[in-house]
Amino acid sequence: MLIIPNGVDMQRAAFDESARDRIRAEFGIGAGVYLIGVLGRFDPNKRFDMVIEAAAPLLGDTTKLLIVGKGKERAHLEQVARDRGVTGQVVFTGERHDVADMLSAMDLFVASSRQETFGLSVLEALANGLPVLYTTCPALQGLAVTRASQVPPTVDGMRAAMAAELAAGRRPRIGEPAVEKEYSIEAVTARIDDLYERLAARRGWRTMMRAVRAPARPRPTPGAAR
Repeated sequence: MLIIPNGVDMQRAAFDESARDRIRAEFGIGAGVYLIGVLGRFDPNKRFDMVIEAAAPLLGDTTKLLIVGKGKERAHLEQVARDRGVTGQVVFTGERHDVADMLSAMDLFVASSRQETFGLSVLEALANGLPVLYTTCPALQGLAVTRASQVPPTVDGMRAAMAAELAAGRRPRIGEPAVEKEYSIEAVTARIDDLYERLAARRGWRTMMRAVRAPARPRPTPGAAR
């Protein structure tokens, strides 16, 4: 069985300095603030409440949490932020379609899902040059990456990983070559083209074999009725 994965438009997901400045200005986030971010629909599977709890002791004037998306969990997530005393450090953007711009505003991307079928947001964050902490991402299985780290799906495990990133400071925006090689639009398109070529070659081979195996038709006798 051949599986061809989803492709990521690397150029569309790329880091944009002007977008970073614009998004931060839109939400009142200073240029010097270290911004941890999550992105996705608000439902229990994403476990954004765990991210808030993990990040809460680390947040302050120089570190904030950006939560991008919408869903039925919004009220619950806001309550978790209030309970942890970090309402002023957690920014809810609502639904956004300018994903690359939102990623450009962040300094660290966190993917906290309980389960994922692929993990597109992680790949987009890596294409944007962000360091990533994730609990699960099938798309990265067997892939040698240096800017994404799998973390325990617990508050303490995630907090320790966040604290280590904060201590290391803001990283330069560098793409992940393994992700581009495996999941870029060009790479995925090449696989599809190769599949079509192989199927066409196989079909041609089968047609040829049928012609070789087919019994020769008897030639009509001169003068016989046709």
